Amino acid sequence: MGNIYCDESLFAARIHPATLASRLTPAQADALWRHMRRILRLAILHRGSSVSDFLDIDGRGGRFQHRHKVYGLSGSPCPRCRTPFLHTRVAGRGTTFCPKCQKKPIVGRVLARHK
Repeated sequence: MGNIYCDESLFAARIHPATLASRLTPAQADALWRHMRRILRLAILHRGSSVSDFLDIDGRGGRFQHRHKVYGLSGSPCPRCRTPFLHTRVAGRGTTFCPKCQKKPIVGRVLARHK
């Protein structure tokens, strides 16, 4: 998935973009899966997101960008809690998220095993 649909799916599932997939709880993984499918269906229905020069196979722009909840809205208030969205980079990719609704994962220390 691209940045747009990752941002939208993670926001809908209330998962911080820096959360490792291996650290998702079963409930988080299920929520993410359900929201990914729902958002992709909506995006297809609205012919994708034309945020720059995207056109569909018929040469028409998409309309899903008018339904974005988080993508490209850095500094705008979160529709849930009114906290301003933040923009950062995760694994070299830009991502926008709500620091209140999408809590940063707590990363515990990994203890080395000694033989």
